[in-house]
Amino acid sequence: FSGLFYPAGFFSGLRRDIVRLLPTHYAAVSVRGYVLRGAPIGTYADWIAGLLVVAAVMLGLLKLSVVHYERAQ
Repeated sequence: FSGLFYPAGFFSGLRRDIVRLLPTHYAAVSVRGYVLRGAPIGTYADWIAGLLVVAAVMLGLLKLSVVHYERAQ
């Protein structure tokens, strides 16, 4: 449901909007464009930057979760 196997255009309107909210959609589009179409990776630089921001935020939340868990014990 994240656009890995089917492009976002395959889904109905609501599902298409949900797919486009997920970071895996942008990762799949970037990899697919680079590997299959031979597009320069710079074409997807803004999406890759967004994915890096999402990854950094998630790692920060993970770190906070671990700290909170360790304090609770």
